[in-house]
Amino acid sequence: MKKTNRIFLSASVLFSFGAFMLPSVIFAEENNVSETQAVSDNTQVVESKVTQVTIYSDRAMVTRSAKFTVKAGENKVIFSELPVGVVQNTVQVNGFGNITIFDVQQKKGYKMKPQGSAEELNESMQDMKDNEIRITDEMNALTKKESLLEKVMVSMLNQPSEKKATGEVKAAYSFDEWTAAMDGYQQELSKISQNRRAKEIELRELKAEMQQLRWQIDQTKGGVDKVYQEVAVLVQAAEAGDAELELKYNIGGASWYPVYDVRFKEADKKLEVTYCGMITQVTGEDWDDANLTLSTARPSLGAYLPELYPWKIDNKAPEVIVYDAVEETKALSQVSQMNYGFSRKSGELAADMGDVALGINAATPAAPKADFATATIESGLTSAVFSVPTKISMKSGQEKKKVMITNQALTAELQWKSVPKYNATAFVNVSMTNTTPFPFLPGSMNTFLNNDFIAVGNMNTVMPGEKFQLVLGADEGIKIERKETKNFEDTTGWTNKTTRRNFEYTTTVTFNKKEAGRVVIFDQAPIPANEKIKVNIDSPKVKDLGVEIDNMNKVTWRIDMKPGEKRELKLSFTVEYPKDEAIYGL
Repeated sequence: MKKTNRIFLSASVLFSFGAFMLPSVIFAEENNVSETQAVSDNTQVVESKVTQVTIYSDRAMVTRSAKFTVKAGENKVIFSELPVGVVQNTVQVNGFGNITIFDVQQKKGYKMKPQGSAEELNESMQDMKDNEIRITDEMNALTKKESLLEKVMVSMLNQPSEKKATGEVKAAYSFDEWTAAMDGYQQELSKISQNRRAKEIELRELKAEMQQLRWQIDQTKGGVDKVYQEVAVLVQAAEAGDAELELKYNIGGASWYPVYDVRFKEADKKLEVTYCGMITQVTGEDWDDANLTLSTARPSLGAYLPELYPWKIDNKAPEVIVYDAVEETKALSQVSQMNYGFSRKSGELAADMGDVALGINAATPAAPKADFATATIESGLTSAVFSVPTKISMKSGQEKKKVMITNQALTAELQWKSVPKYNATAFVNVSMTNTTPFPFLPGSMNTFLNNDFIAVGNMNTVMPGEKFQLVLGADEGIKIERKETKNFEDTTGWTNKTTRRNFEYTTTVTFNKKEAGRVVIFDQAPIPANEKIKVNIDSPKVKDLGVEIDNMNKVTWRIDMKPGEKRELKLSFTVEYPKDEAIYGL
């Protein structure tokens, strides 16, 4: 099938069409579309399918394809109900078949709510309102009844006693009468409480039904139900026939980040790296069986190199200039209207993908024959693109989806490293070279030693051919202890007396592994902050086998150990300083 030239609209293209094109562009920008607009005979709304998705760290480039039949002459093809998040100025169109693309317009569309009769619904709402008044009146009556009972009981309590001529005082009510009155009072209060609770529940349920009915009534009033994007493509066909359009656009709400599973196998000294991409998408559109690529490009950074301005210093305070915010805003508004009045509008219709067109191959290559279906990689000038061999189906708002990028086995050198001054633990450390064509990007990493999960770590950026190290986690098979074995003070000198502090630390390493291996131990002696303080390392010496001491007094032992072997490493040093001065940091 013949492929037409793709079109990128710009101000220059619009002017090249002359007066014929300008009115249509201006009209398209200022008039949004709705479902009720009339459609001409040569205008058709086509069904399209997402065929390709390229995901960046903060967005996606989506490719849709639509096949249709054109009539001879001018045809208007509409991609309707696209997500509202389609980014302006990123639409790109390719054509296939005997057609020529003349114009591309991007607009907002509105789906209206259907209008309907609300007469019966309004009658039901009135019945519910009457019922609400009835329940409220009944609850008020219960409150009054409760208040009346309380007044009766208070009146009985205040009833005066009767004094007879004999001097005998008779209570207003007998004990039995009081008991009967209290029982009756409690029973009535209980009934009132139960009735009130029942009425509260009835009222709450009624209000929920009224809320639902109000929503139904609102639906009959019409109005905007959905906002969407629409792209209209004007094509010219010499004769009737089949054609195809491919629509590409950027959309927010999609992202991916790398995650890793790394497994070191001691038997063959191999590090197996499983490199995956974790995808999220809330774009407002569903992807169904689409080709997938993951890109390391970062379009959000743009293509702007920061500029260095003169760095001025002065012995005078800078002058503070107070701007009139109102006048400044007016001036900026006038400049904006003069310089960008028409160009901005036509630019909003532009279909320019230059900022993200990074040489991505839309066709996914066939997966190589391997134990795992891995992605192929295409390295560009500024980024890498991973073409994932499996297609993706993912609904908008669905939980994160994990896809395989590659699974690689790297030859690794195993060591155990420890800093017993802070943590007397041996950590598994592997060194290797990234011999794959894939750049390893920063991401979280699950580490395994043989079949045992060890820890969660992080992968740093590692480019192809670069050497790197990974700390996989703690290994309990090596026991390390560090103790202070000496700490005393003496004085030297006759006239200028000097205090000398003597320190010794002993680190014991027990290698409980089945095979020989190398252990690397790090320790340190202090460094003086001024010339009055002197630090001398007595042990170990640089000439000792496997020992390194740098200019910051960091001491490194690299010792090769046999299964079951125990070694003692001694670090001893002296610190000298004037006798009458204090020392901080020891």
